[in-house]
Amino acid sequence: SGVGYLAQDNEIHRQVALKLIQKKFETDPRIRAKFVSEAEITGFLEHPGIVPTYSFGLDEKGIPFYVTRFINGPSFRDEIVKFFNAEGPHRDPSERALAQRNLLRRFIDICNVIQFSHDRMYMHRDIKPGNILLAREGCVKLADLGLAMTTDTWSSNSSLNSSVLAG
Repeated sequence: SGVGYLAQDNEIHRQVALKLIQKKFETDPRIRAKFVSEAEITGFLEHPGIVPTYSFGLDEKGIPFYVTRFINGPSFRDEIVKFFNAEGPHRDPSERALAQRNLLRRFIDICNVIQFSHDRMYMHRDIKPGNILLAREGCVKLADLGLAMTTDTWSSNSSLNSSVLAG
């Protein structure tokens, strides 16, 4: 329902990510509410491993948007693909072991971020390697909380529970 853009914050001269609702959903109250919820949840879950929300607002037409940190790095998916693309008979076993340890360390880091989120009663519900970004300083950043919900909502919605678990 949202689309991200690279933008320039002219006040403090940095690149940021600007997230907008897709044009086709601008007037859909349900999608707008989910979009606002995503911004609020992302802002609430302040953690070094979650892409931070910098600001939220409405444009001149009253359409919500929010601004987050721009992560200029690959996704965890990119790193997994890179690891397996390097396989071959000439791959140095010690280089492979080091690369594998680095992937596992990042996996453990993201597990800790997920635990932080769960401790605050939120479930991401769309965790996949493409939604885990690797910042230049080497830390993981969980992104795209568009499907996140409180564990209270999750447990009280038995039909949602059944469909997701059966799915």
